[in-house]
Amino acid sequence: MQNSVPPHSSVDVAAWIPGSPRRRFAAATPWDDEAEGLRPTNESRANAQAYDAKARQQLRTLSFDLVGRPSPI
Repeated sequence: MQNSVPPHSSVDVAAWIPGSPRRRFAAATPWDDEAEGLRPTNESRANAQAYDAKARQQLRTLSFDLVGRPSPI
C-alpha cells in the first residue's frame, strides 16, 4: 500500500528565513530582526535615555524586602 501524502510540506520555507529575498512576505517576528545595522536616530536615542533615567530614578526611590513588599530605605 502506498502512502498518498507528499513527503514534505508545501509551505514556502524561504519566506520564513531571515535574509531571504522573500522575507518581506512573511509574518512579522516578535523581535525586529531586520533592523540590525540601522543607525539609531536622535529621537530614538533621546527616548532611550529618558527611559533609562526614569528606570534609575524608580530604582533609587523604591526597594523591596525579601517577600516583595515595598520597604522604606
